[in-house]
Amino acid sequence: MRSVKWVRFVALILLVAVATGTARAQGGSTVTIPKGHTIKIGWAGDQSLQLIKPSTGILNGVKIAVNQTNGTDILKGFQLEVVALDDQCTGDQATTVAQKFASDPDVVGIVGHVCSGATIPASDVYEKARIVMVSPSATANAVTNRGLTVVNRVAFNDDNQGKADALFLFNELGEENRRAR
Repeated sequence: MRSVKWVRFVALILLVAVATGTARAQGGSTVTIPKGHTIKIGWAGDQSLQLIKPSTGILNGVKIAVNQTNGTDILKGFQLEVVALDDQCTGDQATTVAQKFASDPDVVGIVGHVCSGATIPASDVYEKARIVMVSPSATANAVTNRGLTVVNRVAFNDDNQGKADALFLFNELGEENRRAR
């Protein structure tokens, strides 16, 4: 249940970006979606290779958030649609997926990519196309420390996770580990 709330939070961040009109800008202008048209949110993750279960959980969370949003009038008559594409957690496939999203003028934001190795090359495409992306799980430092303006993540980066893990091992398990020696 906790992970579903977390994924909903990720989707909510993206939905707020879409609702405030800051999700996508080409050459300094914002995208205008005509009244009655569907706003597309891209989702990218692994659906065929190594991280199918976590990717599917994240996708389901995004779908839940979109369905809940579509059940309200928070977007003033607009409906959201999730466009899901498989990046196979690989850089080459992620770049292809990002280019597909970038070429669709109705895609205003991305939830994903799931793996850091896919997120980093895809984010270069999104930066060039000015499409905001929120990765729910990519942790490599290079995801967000390259100065890109459209790239966001909700997972702690590897440096922070390493520190937290070390503190936990030392403070919580330290005595047990010393006894085991």
